[in-house]
Amino acid sequence: GRASHAALPHGTVRFLVRPYADVVLGERRLGQTPFDVSSLPIGNYRAELRYQGTSVSKDFIVEDGREVRVTHDFAAP
Repeated sequence: GRASHAALPHGTVRFLVRPYADVVLGERRLGQTPFDVSSLPIGNYRAELRYQGTSVSKDFIVEDGREVRVTHDFAAP
């Protein structure tokens, strides 16, 4: 049978963005940073960080039981 989403191995992701960003994962808007850690099934992801008309894509890998940090500084020159 098919494994349920909850039964899949998960890791967590923390978005650390200065000063802030809207975070989009695929077609899903996760919210504006800062927000609580998101739990995701293991795998490869690409997040889009949007800030005042600009955006940057960040690739990251979620591993079982681990936390990955996705960082960006829109305030940097």
